[in-house]
Amino acid sequence: MPTAEPTPYKVSSGKATRRTPQPEEVEARVRQWLKEMHLGDTNPFQPWDAGADPNLSQYLVDHHVLDLLWHDSPTIVYAPAGGGKSAFRVRLAWACRVEEDQRRVFAISYVAPDPTATSLEAHLPAILRRAAQELLLALVHRPARFLGLSKADQESIRQTLDQNDPGLVKRFLPQLERVGGVGPLAESFDPSAAHLTKPAQPNDVRALCSALAQMPAAHRVPPAIQRFEALLDLLLGVLGFQAVYLLVDGVDAWLETQRRPDLAVAVLAPLLEHGADWSTRQFFIKLFLPCELQKALPRRLTKGAQSAIIRWDSKSLAEVLRQRLSAASGGGFDSLDAISHPSLRGAEEELLATIGPFPTPRELLVLVNQIVVEHVLRDGQDCGLEPQDMQAAIMWYHSRARPFRP
Repeated sequence: MPTAEPTPYKVSSGKATRRTPQPEEVEARVRQWLKEMHLGDTNPFQPWDAGADPNLSQYLVDHHVLDLLWHDSPTIVYAPAGGGKSAFRVRLAWACRVEEDQRRVFAISYVAPDPTATSLEAHLPAILRRAAQELLLALVHRPARFLGLSKADQESIRQTLDQNDPGLVKRFLPQLERVGGVGPLAESFDPSAAHLTKPAQPNDVRALCSALAQMPAAHRVPPAIQRFEALLDLLLGVLGFQAVYLLVDGVDAWLETQRRPDLAVAVLAPLLEHGADWSTRQFFIKLFLPCELQKALPRRLTKGAQSAIIRWDSKSLAEVLRQRLSAASGGGFDSLDAISHPSLRGAEEELLATIGPFPTPRELLVLVNQIVVEHVLRDGQDCGLEPQDMQAAIMWYHSRARPFRP
């Protein structure tokens, strides 16, 4: 089964002699057409990296895998490339940040671990740095919780921030005070946090900034393992979180770990070896891994962890498209029919049939995006999508796809 390459800028339809537009020109035409079709200023069919999409929270899709992830236990979910690993990592982080189901869980997104990190000591500094960034975001999202603490606890939080990401507070306080929200942190560390529900009042955020600025900065940095234990005490004790989740994604983001699954296993081993002990402290590992690692991970490392494979069927994948169209149109419509000529109806079914029996969200989005590309680069681009646009996109898909590897 093929999986499309995300470079849909060459057009397969039209005269062979016409000029091939530059990617920037194609993107501009696509954005203009989408705007004319009442789909807003951003392309709902991009980006294909879920972690880079600031609007992902507006069209997150529930899936049975989420039920598994949303439990206090070590969990491993597998998926092929483009199969939703990062989307579900973002979905879980979102659930934690907005306190879904009235649960208070602190999530640390640990993306693309260093491929040379093969010991716990090598992992901890990066994990603690991400925890400090997430903690500052959580405080800005709900400043009243910090402002209601004793001065001693407030000082402890400031020390934790400084020790685990030196300069973080000093660097961001002026920006946070000016904006009065989480925007600068989301832009710098996690675009998916840009649209959190029930944001704090700007004046409350500025009061938080003022209070943090008055706290003494840290002048001593203990060893990482001591800082890790102190962080758990702070999160679970002082701040009252019920659990802490470590969301590990992108272990295959590096060329070394892509080519050598044994190197990816070596990176994950120190974390998995501590999983059972950490669980007794309400600290749970959540791994988002490529399918290739399912057989490569030794059983001794996965013992006690729940696991699942992210699978998509036509119904759930169609829901991905519906959610994106609905969000982009402001709830105006959720079907390609709304942006298609009357001669093209039910395009979703034909697209899903084209992808084959093991579809992924990325493949569907790449293919839909290519339909739009084909449409805007031919004559008559001011109307809706037409059958020739879809056929040209399908031809492109089959010509540029590479063999699927489950």
